[in-house]
Amino acid sequence: MESGDLNKDREVKDSLGVSPALAGAAVYEGLPRVMSPMLNRVPASLADIAASGKPIKAEAWTDLRKITEFSRKEVMAIQNFATESGVKIPIVAGTVKSLRDQGTGYFDEADSYADKIKRMGQKLIGSKDIKPPGTSHIGLATSSVPQAMHEIGHAAPIGKSHTARRIFQEIGGHMGEGMPGHVARGALAAQVLAPPDEDSSGIRKMLYRNAPALVGATYVPELVEELRASGRALSGSRRHGVGLLRALKELGPNFATYAGAAAAPVLATILAKKLVQALHQKKLEGEEKTSAVKAPGALRTPASTAWRIGGRTPPKPKSIKPNTHELGDAAKTRAPAKPPSNKDYHKDMLESLYNPGRGYRLAVTG
Repeated sequence: MESGDLNKDREVKDSLGVSPALAGAAVYEGLPRVMSPMLNRVPASLADIAASGKPIKAEAWTDLRKITEFSRKEVMAIQNFATESGVKIPIVAGTVKSLRDQGTGYFDEADSYADKIKRMGQKLIGSKDIKPPGTSHIGLATSSVPQAMHEIGHAAPIGKSHTARRIFQEIGGHMGEGMPGHVARGALAAQVLAPPDEDSSGIRKMLYRNAPALVGATYVPELVEELRASGRALSGSRRHGVGLLRALKELGPNFATYAGAAAAPVLATILAKKLVQALHQKKLEGEEKTSAVKAPGALRTPASTAWRIGGRTPPKPKSIKPNTHELGDAAKTRAPAKPPSNKDYHKDMLESLYNPGRGYRLAVTG
């Protein structure tokens, strides 16, 4: 926020008793909490209702082929889909070496770049308490074939490259719910807390105009990854006899939870921007009303009023013949001229503007 923006913000605060930046920040911070039940929890509840399969209560590592909650046909469908997707990691139920609580998801334990960097740092400082790499796997909490295929879709390479997949997923994870994403969204949303001045930089104006869209853009990698996994799962469900409608009914609400989480800060940024604009506009409208009372425009004012406010005495009428000079007190005792009609007054004033040599009747002072 530049100095001009801060000065403008202080002026509005002094006039209205509230800082627009503070009000906008409160809206941006509080609105997602209010909208969360509708945008996030409702789709999550629908996903629970639409979920197929029975809960898997395995206490230890259990291979897919030994999970009794799956039928033989379902196991074959999942295995065939994983093979054609290029996914060779274990598909299991239960915990994995007690490193992570079991749940449905793709757990890229061994290939996490963040963990590798952390272990390298621990080795450099000579730490002896170094956590060993885990085992990458797909964990299942229910015997849901569409969910299993969705997680296989996450584990599938991008363009036959697992390296590209890992990089894209880490970017999506950091920008979605990670700290870098929260910091970026906070910085972008701060741009709407004060309108830019005429002297503000082009970048500042661009950020102000496009802040909501840029906030939404921080969620794009995460949403694209979810769409990629769901798209592959829908295709696999159709090809392997699971049923496209069954998979869509189950995976649609799941995606809606991610979309709702992304929509909340975008809507909060839009409303915070509108609130700040409204507060500044209220201040400007107050200034215009005050200015209009002190110095109304001649063309918006009756001619008689404009005649009187220009000075203490009305101007001498232009009916005096040329080259006529009234000397002494004769001019003072002359009867004051009557104000012209609105039509005559404005006509005369406009003619004077086009011919300054005639003089003018406008006597409004600044």
